[in-house]
Amino acid sequence: MEALKHLATNMPDWLKRLGELGGQIAKRQRNLAQLIEPRMGVKLKRKHPACDPSGAFFLLW
Repeated sequence: MEALKHLATNMPDWLKRLGELGGQIAKRQRNLAQLIEPRMGVKLKRKHPACDPSGAFFLLW
């Protein structure tokens, strides 16, 4: 029972932290994309937000 109380107490904090980390990852991916695109002549296309809310990019060769 103690384990369930622990989960119920800490879950909101974990979800908040996961959201923060997801935002940081998306920001770093955008920064890397800006560095890669002009140097490699690679086109980058943003994934559709409905499919990937992180704002991630993927490479088009």
